[in-house]
Amino acid sequence: MPRRVMHCLLALLIPLSQSLATEHDRAPRETRRVPAEWELHAGTWMQWPKGIESSYRPDFSRIIDALQDYESIHIIVQSSAAESQARSYLLGQGVPLSNLDWHILPYNWAWMRDNGPVWVSVDSNIVVQDWGFDAWGGQYPPWDDDDAVPCQVADIVGLPCESYELITERGNLEFNGAGALIASWPCQSDRNPGVSQAEMESMFEQAFGVTEVVWLLSAPPGDLTNGHVDGIARFIDEDTVAVVRYVNQGDPDAWIYEEAAAIIQAAGFTVERIDMPGYIDYMGSPMPAIYVNWLLADDCVIATGFGAPAWDGAAQTRIEEFFPGRDVHIVETLELWYWGGGVHCVTNDQPLSDPTGVAEDPPPVEATLRLLPNHPNPFNPRTRLRFELPREERARLTIHDVSGRHGATLLDGLLAAGPHELDWDVRDLPTGIYLTRLSTAQSVQTRKMVLLR
Repeated sequence: MPRRVMHCLLALLIPLSQSLATEHDRAPRETRRVPAEWELHAGTWMQWPKGIESSYRPDFSRIIDALQDYESIHIIVQSSAAESQARSYLLGQGVPLSNLDWHILPYNWAWMRDNGPVWVSVDSNIVVQDWGFDAWGGQYPPWDDDDAVPCQVADIVGLPCESYELITERGNLEFNGAGALIASWPCQSDRNPGVSQAEMESMFEQAFGVTEVVWLLSAPPGDLTNGHVDGIARFIDEDTVAVVRYVNQGDPDAWIYEEAAAIIQAAGFTVERIDMPGYIDYMGSPMPAIYVNWLLADDCVIATGFGAPAWDGAAQTRIEEFFPGRDVHIVETLELWYWGGGVHCVTNDQPLSDPTGVAEDPPPVEATLRLLPNHPNPFNPRTRLRFELPREERARLTIHDVSGRHGATLLDGLLAAGPHELDWDVRDLPTGIYLTRLSTAQSVQTRKMVLLR
């Protein structure tokens, strides 16, 4: 039996006997759903850049620095030596190692959005899906290790893994969590010649539980991904999609995004626009400042930035309008963009659970320890620290410097279940990065904060 089993597309299945088909008809139909990116995360996965991709490391450091304040990050490295080197590199960049988990696996490239898992809820239980990966149409061999990553991640987190032969990159799948999927036809057809839209829609319906597939029909010339959706249009909520708009409508690429907006609007979704204000020159190449390649994480948005203060600031304001109540961080990733992607392309978000499923006896959702972001951050001289306890228990809240040395104990004792907060007034510490650490008998959580004098 081959490593992968394609069990969704009827036209490609080994024919079943009539008795098996009849038995299948009697079985209750399972409920499938791909959670939306704005739902709660169990964490985010990344593959640490190595070899010829080592130039990405400053950009990775900035992403990790911003993201680890909000959720855990799982970083895949190739060896224990590579882990030690990555830790040292991050510390050298001023990034505290406060919310990172390390995993040793073989892999080829650093773009885990595309080769990593697709996380799907099946009857309220999250499963990993392992779709075929061929390094963007065979452009960057080898890719065999990347292709094997999803089921290895499933083993790490203790989830079942379903495998499919169809080549499908996660950056080309934009879900709203409620049955709709936007995908780029130029990308899907390039990776799977001879497979029709109808056949792919049938597979997506059965694998993802979607009831509607919206196909974008054009891709920017020279785009090595053949028009990944996460560089064109992103769901803001179940009914609303943000689509890139070129400020210069005379630009030869502007029509591609206008066509995408028209297709999405014709499908019944509200369309909001976010400007592409112009081009950034990087290493002699003009690059469009496209801001939709963001990652939605718990309580925040980490968005691709271009080191242009006016443009980045306007994009931050617009994204804050899309996601009120979330912290929005614009992170410069010019090196990543030069090589074909941004924040979203190198991250792979793992959903926490699926609260919308229909299992007859869903397991109870247990409250968890939560150390929330301090506010304001950066601060001078006062900031508010917030956390939540799942039960009455002994808790300790301490302050440390970036190297982990203990600096102060703010709380240490038996505390009631529920939310807690206190103000920390700093008079005798210099400008720098500090860590808040919340410890109980069962768990420890850490967050970074910045004191600016």
